[in-house]
Amino acid sequence: MQENEKGLSKEDVIKSRERYGENKLKEYKRKSFFKCFLSNLNDPIIKVLIGAFFINIIFMFPNVNWFESGGILSSIIIASLVSTVSEYSSENTFEKLKEQNKNITAIVKRDGDVCEIKSEEVVVGDLYIVNAGQSVVADAIVTFGEIYVDESALTGESTEVHKKAGDKLLKGSLVLSGDCKAVVEGVGENTYYGKVAQELRGQTRPSPLKKRLSSLAKSISGLGYIASVLVAFAYLFNTFILDTGFDWSQTLLMAKDIKFVLSKLLNALTLAVSIVVVAVPEGLPMMITVVLSSNMKKMMKDNVLVRKMVGIETSGNINLLFTDKTGTLTEGKLKVKEIYTARGEKYTTLNSLKKAKEYEKYVTLCANFCNNATYNGKRAIGSDATDRCLKEFFVSSEVHCNVKGKIPFDSAKKYSCVSTEFEGKEVMLFKGAPEKLISASTWYVDKDGSISALSKEITGCLQRNLKELGESAYRVVALAFKNGNSTSLNDLVFVSLVAIRDRIRKEVPSAIKSVQGAGVGVVMITGDNPNTARAIAKDTGIISLLSKRDTVITGSMLEQMSDEEISTILPRLAVVARALPSDKSRLVRVAQSCGYVVGMTGDGINDSPSLKAADVGFGMGSGTEVAKEACDIVIGDNNFASIAKAILYGRTIFESIRKFIVFQLTMNLAAVGISLLGPLIGIDNPVTVTQMLWVNIIMDTLGALAFAKEPHLPEYMRRRPKSDKEQIISRGMAKQIIFTAGYVLILCVWFLKSDTLPMILMRGDDKYILSAFFAMFIFTGIFACFTARTTRLNVLSNIGKNKSFLVIMIFISVMQMAFIYFGGETFRAVPLEIVDLFKVVGISFTVVIFDFLRKLTGKLLYKGEKRCGKINISMKAN
Repeated sequence: MQENEKGLSKEDVIKSRERYGENKLKEYKRKSFFKCFLSNLNDPIIKVLIGAFFINIIFMFPNVNWFESGGILSSIIIASLVSTVSEYSSENTFEKLKEQNKNITAIVKRDGDVCEIKSEEVVVGDLYIVNAGQSVVADAIVTFGEIYVDESALTGESTEVHKKAGDKLLKGSLVLSGDCKAVVEGVGENTYYGKVAQELRGQTRPSPLKKRLSSLAKSISGLGYIASVLVAFAYLFNTFILDTGFDWSQTLLMAKDIKFVLSKLLNALTLAVSIVVVAVPEGLPMMITVVLSSNMKKMMKDNVLVRKMVGIETSGNINLLFTDKTGTLTEGKLKVKEIYTARGEKYTTLNSLKKAKEYEKYVTLCANFCNNATYNGKRAIGSDATDRCLKEFFVSSEVHCNVKGKIPFDSAKKYSCVSTEFEGKEVMLFKGAPEKLISASTWYVDKDGSISALSKEITGCLQRNLKELGESAYRVVALAFKNGNSTSLNDLVFVSLVAIRDRIRKEVPSAIKSVQGAGVGVVMITGDNPNTARAIAKDTGIISLLSKRDTVITGSMLEQMSDEEISTILPRLAVVARALPSDKSRLVRVAQSCGYVVGMTGDGINDSPSLKAADVGFGMGSGTEVAKEACDIVIGDNNFASIAKAILYGRTIFESIRKFIVFQLTMNLAAVGISLLGPLIGIDNPVTVTQMLWVNIIMDTLGALAFAKEPHLPEYMRRRPKSDKEQIISRGMAKQIIFTAGYVLILCVWFLKSDTLPMILMRGDDKYILSAFFAMFIFTGIFACFTARTTRLNVLSNIGKNKSFLVIMIFISVMQMAFIYFGGETFRAVPLEIVDLFKVVGISFTVVIFDFLRKLTGKLLYKGEKRCGKINISMKAN
């Protein structure tokens, strides 16, 4: 593309924009609030509720139980509405983050004038003027000048890249030094940046929570239908068989009365539909929504922005996490720590180095001038992190020289060199990989500034120091020079080894230990050499006895391996060193094919495909816009410890949902059971419609709010991750639901039919007993809430960390006593004697005693099985 010296005219700009489009990514129209609301109605449990609502309306019309129908409809609307509000507000927050990227400007030449315009206004054909410190806003071809750019966000290669006339600049690159003119050849979606963004748009894998809820919805629907058929059959059996005393002639006579039969069939159908409605846990969607949205708000305070609500829960199921090193495990700030002479003398500060004045001159010369970073008076800018840390360390040096030319660092050659004029003579300065410069050196500078021949003994000393530094997690840079202007890598004078370190974040080792203790494998992906990478992995705890991971491979080794070979080493894989961006996507794909729930961190455009493919993508707050778009959760402080928090929050949410399910299904099962047995024991309506509405409010709305604020306990991080195939209701939960519901049901039947109850209570008439039964059923539900919220023997364990739970339980108790004493005919209630109220509460409290014995028995049996297992192992060993 030819450069137009005057740049484009206004007419050219309009034509170019019409032909090639604007310089911005296509922003797909966000769903409206209403469409988000409709999409949330697609939740599996919500579908069950909608089905129950229409069954109730269609089959019960015109005798519809409007209280029950209204309760179900309210649950549908509230749950979907809260979910929509939470997701919408989260997206608004994310949109504000994106807006920050729209303030970037570009300098172009149009109609002969240089002007600064918004990056979105750049068009194909623009004469683009690029300066140091700017971010490249479009793909362009350099026509004049030379610059050094950082393309790490695009390619994953952290070294600076030299661009001259004819070379291509990529949108998203950062200009480190120099300036140039370029002609724009690609904008918006037609840039490399834009094409990567397009590839990311697509469907993601369903979350483990959604799959589990779908399975639960099917189970609940099936059980509800079975229960409704049984209740209808029990009602008809009671009417036509038991009420006639097994007099078949009377049964046949009743069967001939068509009106009577139709009325009883209608009653049976009414009862069956009521059971379906009662069996449906309408509070579950709202509880899930409330617990997800409340945790999203907590996480935002911890610098964790959840873009998708299911991203929180899914993070609790991760069992393999691939993490970057720089900025995530480390602070991302390189510091010069040690400087070694060829003989092994060590300097740790510039002041100590200055005492060896002649030697310091050579070290400073190479480190400060074979360097593309610049110092702005406060800090080093431009170039790469290594150059910046060297510049900051040696900035106060008084050594000066005249730089005449540069050969930039090349990842293939692994060194850079600079042509200078120093003390009246030409000197070539070299900086690069120690193995390259040591092997090319025949001389060395001693600490007194003298130059001597490099013997095998000195070379051996250098190699030992280099190995020790690598094993201690240092990045090592070698410095050398040669007189003259030859750029050939030979006959060098070796100057020093400079040990640079990126300090590990102080909270990372404990965070990694916590994550590993939670059964999550951690794999570090880095561009460092294997020795340094292994040392960092040991320092952070990625390689440890706890992790049982010790395998370190390089990107080139990974490339040579088949998918089957990778899947074999995954359980022991700890580090992928010298990794390429494409390695991440492959590792995610192979791990998922092995059944892992995979988390991936990333910040660059090149990381975006792997962030999108992972079950949970953790984008870094300092990362590119494309990476943030691709991820599920944005880590604002780039800190691994925040990822550990996300996993803990995810586990807390899952445990809270399970606790609520235990409580609700226990009470649902008890309610269905008493409705089924009531007609068989001579009580048609053990619980009235109005009472059942209050029961449903407790089980659904209030129960959901009570369990939504459960604390995130450290013990959750000591449990293994849940398998992707594991049902939301575990075997232990199923036992607890069946045993507790069974006990409540036995308690209810005893209360209604026991001959001893009139002797226990102050009065024995039916209305008084039914009023006492209503109180007993509600207080039993309250105590069942306490037993469901913890697996510990102490039902008050950690209760102080969920104060809203106590407030709600007290509120339910107060309201229940109000209904007993002031509810009258509306609640079929008569005031209980105070003594009887305490007796009823005492009877209800036996649920806690029963649950204590159940848990204690389970723990004793578990310990016994464990002891027997150890004995068997010991016997086999002997």
